[in-house]
Amino acid sequence: MTEADLIEIEKRLDLKLPDYYKKFIISPLNEIISCNLHVEHLLIEKEQLVEINLLLKQNKGLSDHHFIVGHDGNGNYYQIELNDENETVYFADHEEVITFEDTDEIDWEASLDPCWNNLTEFKDWLIEFHGVQ
Repeated sequence: MTEADLIEIEKRLDLKLPDYYKKFIISPLNEIISCNLHVEHLLIEKEQLVEINLLLKQNKGLSDHHFIVGHDGNGNYYQIELNDENETVYFADHEEVITFEDTDEIDWEASLDPCWNNLTEFKDWLIEFHGVQ
């Protein structure tokens, strides 16, 4: 991910990404990349980020202040709040609301569970969860 990629993401999604997210996603993510965790968990490709955020905004009611940073492959999303300076990463549990396939809109606020204090904790959890040394 480059600064130019981030500028394009902001332009295409009409939003301003927090500085802490930009710093995190540009920084070396060798631990994540080397074990392929990004495939289902942490989105690190520009097109993936744009597509999932556009899809969920247009079709599922994702608000303008939420930004999806990953998913677990089972219909749950990891997200940050764009106007939340404390860097919390939230887990949006689809079982707390109607399933993705059954609704045109998800109650994102009702489904949010603050799970990690910041993106680094989230990355470290992914690595530990998958047993990567």
